[in-house]
Amino acid sequence: MEVADKVLSDLCELLPETDGFECHRFKVGSYNKLVAADFQLPFAEDVMAVVVLNTPSFFETTFKRWLQSQATGGKGLNELIERFGANPMQAYFLEKFERVKRDLLPVKAHVIQDFDFTKSRIPKVLLTTCGMVSGAAYFYRPSENAPYIIDPVTHVQKRRMGLSLHPKFGGHFGFRAVYIFPEIHLPTEFKERTAPMVLKTAEKHKEALNLFNYHWKDGRFRDCGDPVGSYNSLASVYFQLHYDANTLAVVVLSTPSFFEATFKPWLQSQQLVGESPNELAERFSSGPMQAYFTQRFAKVKEAMLPIEVEVLHDFDVQSNRRPRVLMTTCGHVSGAAFFYRPPEDALFWLDPETQKVVGKRRMGLSLHPKFGGHFAFRAVLIFPHVHLPVEFKENRPPMLLDTIEKQNEAIALFNEHWKDGRFRNCGNPVETYSDLQLKYFALPPLERWSVIADWFVEKR
Repeated sequence: MEVADKVLSDLCELLPETDGFECHRFKVGSYNKLVAADFQLPFAEDVMAVVVLNTPSFFETTFKRWLQSQATGGKGLNELIERFGANPMQAYFLEKFERVKRDLLPVKAHVIQDFDFTKSRIPKVLLTTCGMVSGAAYFYRPSENAPYIIDPVTHVQKRRMGLSLHPKFGGHFGFRAVYIFPEIHLPTEFKERTAPMVLKTAEKHKEALNLFNYHWKDGRFRDCGDPVGSYNSLASVYFQLHYDANTLAVVVLSTPSFFEATFKPWLQSQQLVGESPNELAERFSSGPMQAYFTQRFAKVKEAMLPIEVEVLHDFDVQSNRRPRVLMTTCGHVSGAAFFYRPPEDALFWLDPETQKVVGKRRMGLSLHPKFGGHFAFRAVLIFPHVHLPVEFKENRPPMLLDTIEKQNEAIALFNEHWKDGRFRNCGNPVETYSDLQLKYFALPPLERWSVIADWFVEKR
């Protein structure tokens, strides 16, 4: 068993979670018992196999870096398309898994990837069964007597397909390969982990299968199984919070009433005797709102003593100018506001001001169940020495936009028309920003003072 553990450890080091991978092992015999002869693996029953999957962080960290590295020597987008065709990800995994196979030597390994087929065009391995057997993801089977369906995209009749859901990521993952180690044998007493069944009722089971079979293109099936886990499980390696997994964190947001009820009297109180509004503005070079929250959260931190608190503001950045924490992810994980991701193919879009095609991904949008887009994330408070119990589970944020059309409309409004604030009304908010507040946030920071000039008189 020590040898098997060492090989698994080496594989996990070569395919680390920080790069967006997970590795789950199983016995070949456990898999072969569940599949038809055409899909069985021709190895001894006790041979160790490991199924590899990618997690949500893989796409924008590992895959993005690799694809950018291929655009060397002045190669543009068209050259990359010509080189890799429609599926650069397949090229990545071919290269990556072969390199891992070499790095494992002298341990011999066979690799079967998710796109490998036999001459008769059937998969060489059933990865969903590997995932189920290994405990990686529960496989929900359709009823054996379920009627055939018409695929909504191809319009071809087909059998209903089953669906795998990960206990942490729901459908936001992909099986990529199986490594088989012919010379590594697992002991008789070895037992694979049981895959958690995250859909607890027949109704949820049926709903997930219907979404997968009838609406697979819009990706709604991926949210089945409540894939809201801890922050670090969803954030990429660049934005990880380096605390124990069960450490308590709290995301703080401002609601529509904050602006006139709290911010206005505070800012008025900052004006000194004999100070003109222009002189007041000069004292807040970084903006008065940033100054308010810096002061307010410092007081909160002091008031919480002797309990230690670390405060990460929405304006805090790393040395490379990346944010220190992803507020939208914190909001989604905590149940505060659902984060709507843009479609994966939205790599380029038309900038409304320059009328040029912009080569960057669209930004996602968070919507609050009560305020829609009329709110703002302000900080995350982390309590390093306060730990939540194992059974603690975050709330699931309400999904206000229940169709792909509504989601695309909101994301388009946010990316292409953010200045007019229309995106804030998505989700039918019941409380909204005042007209003054909307004007204030629509302007660049240095121009905002003119909007609130009547808040001040020259003190004498």
